[in-house]
Amino acid sequence: MLLPSPIVYARTLEIPGYEAAGYPLGGVELFKVEPVPKPLRPGEEATPMKATLRSLSTSRDAKLELQRYVDRDPEGPKINTMGLPGLDFDVPVEEIAHCSHSLSVKCENLDAAVAHNLSYRFILESDRDPAPRAIFPRQFIFAKNATLAAYAREQELAEFRAGVGTQIVVNDMAFAQSLHIEVFFRLNDVIISPTAGFSCGSSRDIAYPVALVYILEEGDILEIFANNISAGVVTFPYRILGMEREVG
Repeated sequence: MLLPSPIVYARTLEIPGYEAAGYPLGGVELFKVEPVPKPLRPGEEATPMKATLRSLSTSRDAKLELQRYVDRDPEGPKINTMGLPGLDFDVPVEEIAHCSHSLSVKCENLDAAVAHNLSYRFILESDRDPAPRAIFPRQFIFAKNATLAAYAREQELAEFRAGVGTQIVVNDMAFAQSLHIEVFFRLNDVIISPTAGFSCGSSRDIAYPVALVYILEEGDILEIFANNISAGVVTFPYRILGMEREVG
């Protein structure tokens, strides 16, 4: 058996309105994987296995949100699909389901009565699990379709806190192109570069990540927030990813 081996979930599903009869708790399940020990060759003892989510891609719809689950527990904030780049692009991630634990993704419809279709693609990788009880690495995904009121100030987009013995790398972020939105980065209560703010009028749009990398060491707090400099309400899709790893 060749390792690692791919696991692919690629479908189009109708997600009913949340008031529809039989609407499942937490939304419609898109996939669930639960690696278990298995022999890799006939006659061998069972080997602990893991499944790693390597990339995700969905159609874009402001009314559809994704929620990741590790076992039965929600993992991270909900992902609005408008914050993703669409089916032409894959978002690279590293979300691990360790041996005898499950990883799943559900989709919720924010409309009460109107069904919406979601097309999606999740690419996973099955491999031996050298540390079946491990917690790290941990993937953070902030992807939303934010609404900023006129002249809104310091509306939070994401916050990262590096805990004891950990490091967080924030290295994948994309912003919708908007002349009215400025994004700021505050590390340990100090505004850092770009100190004048990142004008989203200069963004290539949500499909194209911005080449900004921030590394948080133990105890660091990075706050990412936006200002609306216009007199009108602005809808602002964005995506910010970070990876937490154990150090030392």
